[in-house]
Amino acid sequence: MTDQDTLARIAEQIDEFWNERNVALADEFMAEAFVGHMIGDEDLHGRAEYKAWAESVAEMFPDFELAFDPVFMGDGVICGHWTLTGTHEGEIPSLGVEPTGKSVEFSGLFIDRVEDGRVVEMWHVSDVASLMEQLGEIPA
Repeated sequence: MTDQDTLARIAEQIDEFWNERNVALADEFMAEAFVGHMIGDEDLHGRAEYKAWAESVAEMFPDFELAFDPVFMGDGVICGHWTLTGTHEGEIPSLGVEPTGKSVEFSGLFIDRVEDGRVVEMWHVSDVASLMEQLGEIPA
């Protein structure tokens, strides 16, 4: 079982990874054999795919900020709610949406399973309907 201090450290590193664009931190908090279950998209396999995913988010929303709240940590898991705010400046290939220049705010949930001090598995879902409404792709 992973202790609370380790889980808190990983949560801080994930925040820095995303909000400070410190992609190298994935090497510290993520297992090489990581699997990310992306609800509605293909799974991610390994650190390299996780890093590439983060880079694609930064291309779609170059000025994005992520808020992680609330976060639960215990029994080898870190989970919680996130909210992304940013400007849509890059194509969203999985949704077939070209850049709109619109400001957006949407959210999602995550569960990270930790073993031996590293994230080994993640479940991730985002509110795609809210994002598509804000981009004018579907009616409100």
